[in-house]
Amino acid sequence: MHYLDRWAVALALLPFAAVAQVAPDAALLQWTPPTTYEDGAPLTVAGYKVYWGTAAGSYPNSFTLNNPSATSYTVQPLTAATWTFVVTAFDAGMNESRFSNSWSKTIVGPPLTPPGPVSNLNVTPTTAQPVSVTISNRSAANDFDFSITGVGPVTIALSGALAFDWCRIGTVNIPTNPALGANGDGINSKSVIFTAPIVGGRCDADPSDALAGTVTVQGVTKPLVNVAGVWSVSFP
Repeated sequence: MHYLDRWAVALALLPFAAVAQVAPDAALLQWTPPTTYEDGAPLTVAGYKVYWGTAAGSYPNSFTLNNPSATSYTVQPLTAATWTFVVTAFDAGMNESRFSNSWSKTIVGPPLTPPGPVSNLNVTPTTAQPVSVTISNRSAANDFDFSITGVGPVTIALSGALAFDWCRIGTVNIPTNPALGANGDGINSKSVIFTAPIVGGRCDADPSDALAGTVTVQGVTKPLVNVAGVWSVSFP
């Protein structure tokens, strides 16, 4: 029995003008037909087999060309990967040659297409819930009435030498800030945070100094404005 020689084969892309016609998901193979068996006896080729796979030396895919005149074959479609190809020849008795030299081609997947631009986008500005702080009726003993409308947290910070001594509603201390202590009295804090609306509140700020300060709501700080002995500020 004859065995086909490992025939000289040239697997290569066609010249540039023809390569341009090959689809991106295809590989075009070309070869030179063998003419002898391994023992040198003349060979009449009956056809070819094309093998391919994604790991060199492993070719799970194949196609048989029952055409002895064939010198090329296009493998298509191929998914995105690096594919390796080999070709064999066989005679009328289905004696198959050894594998030709291998050839590889990398198939690139289609480029990702970004989504189209967003259209008809309407942005509705949001307005923070209104908050207002009013301070009035400051006495000679440095205490004063105050009220807060809206939802906190609302931070009142005093300027200069002033510091909060206590804050109450009626006779009940308001422990709204750890700086004021458990009963809201006697810590001398420069600022107090209130988390709920206050009606009828009263604070003491010592020592005897001009009452001035700021109020902060949701990261926005504004100064207390004194108009005829009433200090106030509003948000937004």
